[in-house]
Order: sequence, then C-alpha cells, then structure tokens
Amino acid sequence: MLTEFVQAQQTAQVERFWLKPNTHSTVKSLQFYRLDSLITNDSSQMHFRILPDVQFAVNSFSNNTGEFKLQTGLNFSIEGNYRQKISYMFDLRSGISNQSILPYNSTFQNKSMFFKDLDLENQYKDYAFYGDLRGRVLYKPTKIVTLSSGIDKLFIGEGDRSLFLGNQGVASPFAALVATFKKFEYQFIQQIWREKEGSHFVPKGNTTHILNFKPSKKWNVSLFENVVYQIKDTLYNRGLEVEYLNPLIFYRPQEYNLGSSDNVLLGLHISFSHKNTMVYGQLLLDDFLLSAILKRNKWWSNKFGIQLGVKGWKNIDSTTHLFYRTEFNLIRPYTYSQKFSGVVMGNHGLPIAHPLGSNFIELYQEISFHRKKWSFEIWGQAYLKGDDWFTSATTDSYGGDIYQSYDKHVKEFGNTIGQGKTKQILQFGTYISRKIKYINPSLEQRDQLSIFIEPKIRFSNVEGEKFTNSFFTFGIIKMLGRDRRNY
Repeated sequence: MLTEFVQAQQTAQVERFWLKPNTHSTVKSLQFYRLDSLITNDSSQMHFRILPDVQFAVNSFSNNTGEFKLQTGLNFSIEGNYRQKISYMFDLRSGISNQSILPYNSTFQNKSMFFKDLDLENQYKDYAFYGDLRGRVLYKPTKIVTLSSGIDKLFIGEGDRSLFLGNQGVASPFAALVATFKKFEYQFIQQIWREKEGSHFVPKGNTTHILNFKPSKKWNVSLFENVVYQIKDTLYNRGLEVEYLNPLIFYRPQEYNLGSSDNVLLGLHISFSHKNTMVYGQLLLDDFLLSAILKRNKWWSNKFGIQLGVKGWKNIDSTTHLFYRTEFNLIRPYTYSQKFSGVVMGNHGLPIAHPLGSNFIELYQEISFHRKKWSFEIWGQAYLKGDDWFTSATTDSYGGDIYQSYDKHVKEFGNTIGQGKTKQILQFGTYISRKIKYINPSLEQRDQLSIFIEPKIRFSNVEGEKFTNSFFTFGIIKMLGRDRRNY
C-alpha cells in the first residue's frame, strides 16, 4: 500500500520508521520492510546509541491554575542486520517522570510499559520511573515470505488515525508473517494484550488477517479481519487459540463453530493515489444489521466506523517539502465493546484503534513544511464525543467507553453519536523542530535527534460548561514513529 508517493511523504513528515517500507504494505509501522535499507553488498552491521530523552511542559487552565510536567531520561537503541536474511531493532527509553501513567491522558506522547512510584522520604512522591521498551527481529527466508516478532506498536492504514490498529497505545508482543505474490500481499499477525483485574494482569490474544490487492499503481484494496479472545480467565487457561492460528480461515464462522463469545471485527481499506495526492478510507464493521439501517431506527447494536481522508505533498526543491492532510473519522456508540474486558478491542485499559474509542465524530487537519533540518507543522482538531455519566446511582453505558459492557446500553433504539455526557472539543497546535545530529547519515530518515517546541490550545464545552487549556512542551528526543500528541 505504501506507494512511491507515500515513501516521499514519509521523508517529508516528522514520523520516522526504522526500515524502508514495501511498495504496497497496509501495515505502515509494523515490520514489512525491504532489508536493502540496511544492507550493502551482503554486508552485516550493527549500530548502538545512547541519546537524551528529555521533555518539559507547562500546562495552564481556565481556572488560573497550572502544572509543570517533565520527563527526563535516556534512550538506548541497537539496530542492525546479518547479511540479507535478518534485521533487528531494540529501543528502550527510561528515566523519571511526573506525567500521568496513562498514555492518552499524559502530557507527553511516550507510552510506558511499566511504572514504579518513586518516594524517597516524600521528596519525590509525584514522580515515577518510566520505561518504554520496543523491539523486533525480522527474518526473510525467501523473496516472498517475511517473518518477524518482537514488542512494538502496530498501525494499519494511510491515515493519521486508524480504525483497525492504531499506534497511540502501549507496545505489546507480536509475531507476524507476510507473503507477497504479484499483486497480492497476505499478512497474518498474532498479538498478546493484557488487562488489569484486581492486583494482577490477565492476558488476551488478538489475531489479524489482512489481504492486500493492488490492481494498478493507483489503487489499493485491503480486507481486514480481526478476533480478540481470552487466553486465560478464572475458570481455565485457554492459551493461544489454535483454531485462530490457521492463517487460511475466516474468523466469524470459526467463532460460531467454537461456540465462543470472542470479539470479531471486519474491515475494508481503499486508497487511490494520483500524482502527489492520495484519497483513502476505512470501513469497520463490529455488529451490523442491514434491516435496522434501512429503518433508520438507530439500533444500539449497529456498531461501525468510517474514515475518509485526503493527503498530499509537494517537493518545492531537493531540500524543501510541503505536506497536508484532511481526515474525517466517525465511530458509532458501543463499537469495539463487548460483555467482558477480556475480549474488548483494547490493551492496558486503552483503545487500541482510535484514541477517542467510540461514540464520536472527528475532523482533523494538518499542514507541515520541511526545509533541510527544520520542520514546522500546524494542526487542528474538532470533535464531538459522548462519554458515560460516572455516578454511584447509575451503571448505564452510553457507548463512549469501550470497556463498559454493551449489556448496559441505555436504550434499544434512537442511539446517536454524542449521547451521554456530551463534549465538544476544538484544539490547535504547532510543532517546530530542528534536527541537531545524525548518528549515521546513511540512516538519516529514522536516526535523528531533534530539539522541538510544541504550543497547543484547547477549547472545551462539556454539557454547556466551557474551559480553555493551553500547553507548551519542549525538549530533546529521538523520534520513533509518530511519538507526539495531536489529539
């Protein structure tokens, strides 16, 4: 799926990937990449680096209060290859921070695998150790087959967001197989997620099939199939479901055959590129009843999501690039949810696809300009979202929290986006950065150290109560994927 246009766009954008992508892979930040980006004349090489990972933020609120957040530590990374068969990457960020431990609520975008409170005689009671561990190993036994495994965040699609798998969450273990044949590419992914129940974590499995078809240079069509299931519960240890490990089956019939309550989702991704512009879209189906759609009765169990977007770029000269994106996302109430957290489309208590979860409509716009070592981006986001009312008197779900059981839905019909505790958000931000060092010039597209500043302002209207928040973040980091906040 990643055409020459997308490859050029990645050069222009802040986001960086650790290996050069295939020509039409749907999974952008997984590991389906050409090994020749690290290999020259069948050689082997390894790179080890220790870089600073330092960020500071000043947040102010409409009630004249404020807070200071910091994250200071080091980034350790190793990457390389062995001849033309194996490539690898490991990256660890670790240090001390006083930001929220929840990635979607934290001031900084970095996602942590673990936190440990730091309380030395109450002097640093608000601080904690953070650690963000990612890594992957890729093995290419033949020209058409690629195997990989590791701990990382995966992303499917061409958008800034994804309705299938997004990269805003916590990194998790995975194994994947990719097979390419002419205009087809088949991808099989097995992930291990987990949820906290009481004082311990319970694992759950997620298995994904993706079939890409590229009938021409301009068109790409991808079919997505996904199933989330419990690996272990209080009654028995199920383990990895062998039936789902078969890469050639359809999950929905297999789920019925097993008599399980596993969560199966289907999706369609289409993109069309022409010169320097790409139009793309995704359709996600959780539960769907056509007769209820035709009656327009807004049945609670019609759960689906839609994404439409357009993006483009222009090379002004060899060192100057312009990029833009306009994206629309809509997800119905109760989408991704299930009866139990063990089969919810989430990981560590967080949505695994779009960070807003469900029951929202969003419009996102970004424009970026890049010249030599400098990057400047301005972005805006407007969305309407409905949350649940959290009171001791009610346990009803309005469909905005994917971890709430859909059995708690408030009504059968008349369910609309934004129902419940309605939030209207409008926010704008800029991101200005300068590359200050290349560790290895031959790997410059991903191996960069940058100093950046990021001002942002947010206007909120929650059930008629209005707020204004401003944020100013700055620091020195190495980008690994799109590791910054824009939501």
